[in-house]
Amino acid sequence: LPHGNSTIMLTGTINVGQSDANRRAFSGALEKLLAGKPTPLEPSFARVSTALYDSALGGLTVPADLPGLPGGGARIFNRVSLLLDPAANLFELAGRPIWGNSLHDAARLDVTNPFNVTLAVLGLSASVEYEGEAIASVVVPQLLPPVLLPPLWSGVVDRRFPVELDAPIAKLQALLGRLAFGSVAVSLRANITLRTGNLTNLTVAYRQENVSVALGR
Repeated sequence: LPHGNSTIMLTGTINVGQSDANRRAFSGALEKLLAGKPTPLEPSFARVSTALYDSALGGLTVPADLPGLPGGGARIFNRVSLLLDPAANLFELAGRPIWGNSLHDAARLDVTNPFNVTLAVLGLSASVEYEGEAIASVVVPQLLPPVLLPPLWSGVVDRRFPVELDAPIAKLQALLGRLAFGSVAVSLRANITLRTGNLTNLTVAYRQENVSVALGR
């Protein structure tokens, strides 16, 4: 090292233990990474190849931040395609009592894996909000087989996900009417259970605004 201050760029691998506490801590770091927020770390020098620097730096802790993904965070959900017939659903709602406002349909998801490692999606639980009100949910505690997302992959998942539309009848009627003529924007609040490498059952909380929902096939 030259005399004076020096800037060194270090690269490495984050090794996460298998305990529940370690998985929770890593899940929290992933949540901040996806949201575009930095995660404070406390890396330390375990060993330095040069004896002089090993004596000086060995065991030294250097506070650092793991930066969040650029651009304000990741956008995992590109598009949701609802597999329903608006006219049939509206007809069904019209024949129900006012409290019978739940519809069961299905959807396909167009998603992006923002990481350069393969992710296996083991489960998904999501709440869908439209104009500030919860109107639907997707609950699949266990995906069999898991959905595999290759590194940095983007596309439509070859799987139908169950969707329950549950809101006041007037709200559902307005939503279905708009879907008949185009797309709508919703907010998604999801808990995604993942496996990557030797880490499994990582549950990551994720929220995304302005997700496009349209009719699909």
